Amino acid sequence: MERKTVRVLLTGFEPFGKTKKQYNMNRSWEIAKMFKGRTIQALNMVVVIDVILLPVEYDPAFKILTSLYDEKEKIGEMYDYIIHMGEGNPSKIKVEHLARSETYVSPGNGGAKDLPLNGKVPNSVEKSISSNCNISEMVKHIHLEYVESSWNAGLYLCEFVYYTSLMSANNSRRTIFIHLPPYGCEITDDDIVDVLNKAVLFLANN
Repeated sequence: MERKTVRVLLTGFEPFGKTKKQYNMNRSWEIAKMFKGRTIQALNMVVVIDVILLPVEYDPAFKILTSLYDEKEKIGEMYDYIIHMGEGNPSKIKVEHLARSETYVSPGNGGAKDLPLNGKVPNSVEKSISSNCNISEMVKHIHLEYVESSWNAGLYLCEFVYYTSLMSANNSRRTIFIHLPPYGCEITDDDIVDVLNKAVLFLANN
């Protein structure tokens, strides 16, 4: 039986703030790098994974993502699924249901000059956008006490990137955002890799 190929993009962030000074790394990117060039073999499919590093800056991150969507759509090679990752709660892995378009007032690495005009995602229309992926069922499928779904992605670069990606995806919106605990907590890299493997296969099969 011929197996289908599923293309997945993982993104992570560069270091920021105290995390940057303390560890000089961001766990989301460290995890993403583990999947670079990797394939996940399943009975009926092969999942091919690409990774991209995103800056902790509003305007550059917006331009990278919107350009990516435009380029992939033009050549007809859009990813089947996109999984964005960032650092969040120190004791949980949280999968975000939606992203909001407004109230982005906390500067990233680019400082106050990089804040979006009026605190809004450029070209945004809807107040919030939800992923078309079944987040609740995915969390049930993963079935681990430290993995939860969330309705509040934090109104910072993580949520800004999530909204930008969902908006750029138009009707497909096969995009999710996963907040990872930073380094220094009990959840290990192996734990996170296991969760991501399960998440990728769940998405690819649904």
